[in-house]
Amino acid sequence: MTRFSPSSSSSSSSSSSSSLSLLSACLLGLALALAGAGCSTDADPELDIGPDAGEPEPEPEPEPEPEPEPQVQPSNADAIGGLEATGLVIAPPAGTFDTSLQCTTSSALGRCTPVSVPGAVDLCVCRMDELTIGNVEVTGSRGLVLLAYKRVVVTGHLSVSARGADDGPGAYLHYVEPHATNRGGAAGGSFGSRGGNASSNPAGTEALVPLVGGSQGQATCTARGGGAGGALQITAGEELFVTGVISAAGSGGRGGSSTCLGGAGGGSGGAVLLEAPKVQVVGVVAANGGGGGGGGSTRSGAGYNGAPGRLSALPAQGGEGKDGDGCLAGGYTAGGDGGSGSSATGAATNGHAGDSESGCFGSTIYLGDGGGGGGAGRIRVNTTSGCQCGGTFSPATSMGDLVVR
Repeated sequence: MTRFSPSSSSSSSSSSSSSLSLLSACLLGLALALAGAGCSTDADPELDIGPDAGEPEPEPEPEPEPEPEPQVQPSNADAIGGLEATGLVIAPPAGTFDTSLQCTTSSALGRCTPVSVPGAVDLCVCRMDELTIGNVEVTGSRGLVLLAYKRVVVTGHLSVSARGADDGPGAYLHYVEPHATNRGGAAGGSFGSRGGNASSNPAGTEALVPLVGGSQGQATCTARGGGAGGALQITAGEELFVTGVISAAGSGGRGGSSTCLGGAGGGSGGAVLLEAPKVQVVGVVAANGGGGGGGGSTRSGAGYNGAPGRLSALPAQGGEGKDGDGCLAGGYTAGGDGGSGSSATGAATNGHAGDSESGCFGSTIYLGDGGGGGGAGRIRVNTTSGCQCGGTFSPATSMGDLVVR
């Protein structure tokens, strides 16, 4: 018969009794917890079976969207629209850009579109991100608008000036009738200031809204008036630097002939509008008037043409009259010089009167009067931080606040 040791039997019985007691305690604790009696959380801080247990965590508040960065609002935005990112970095070759023929979406000046502006002049609006422009002469009938999303640098000569009797792009005003008399000098064009020889009143606005160019000089019965300076707007979203030359000059009036003696008027300067948060000009911005044409002589022929508006603060000179005819006994004709164009150093002047001489050749020699000089154009700079304008402006620029929205 197998015998069991008393010690083994006692140990087994004691172990079973302990296990049952522990299990009973745990079941009792769990029941109390479920009944809300609660167990101390000091022994087990992670145990929390309360009324909020099992509820989902609240979702985090969405982060506010960042506010859009302020953007430059170009002048004349109602007509031309705003700045747009295009991805285009433009550096056009030297040459000519015709706003009538080359205003296309794949032009040398970027993505260009023609815009019609009722009551003003048509425009060619070109967009790009960055533009570095050297020697470019702008022609055609439309004024030119350059809208750069970031920056523009003018290193060469960007011209919207008149060429001879041909207006610059975007010229605005023309005389309907030539000068009424054979010997009288015609009037200079008026825009930012009045031209010579009793010209019309100035035109346009100081802010260049709307954007229009200058006024052609008055013609005579045979001599054409000087062409008007054109219209240019450059708006950059970040910065605009001019280390070269921007011109919108009028040209000189033609000299009178031997049959139609009076000289023609000089054309006025045009319009240049520059705007960016940062504008720096160390070069030249000029919109000067052209000189009036000199009077012609019935004996010696045509007077001399007036000079075009200069790329400096100095005035364009009027053409010389064809004087000096006559003889020692009877005297010589004098006068007939054209008036000077307007610039930063002064207003346009009237043409000089011509005279006559009748004691030399059995007939009277007549000399026509000179044409009036062209008035100055308009230059405007809009910025947020002030213009670093150590360069030359002629005429003097007006300053405005750049609109940023």
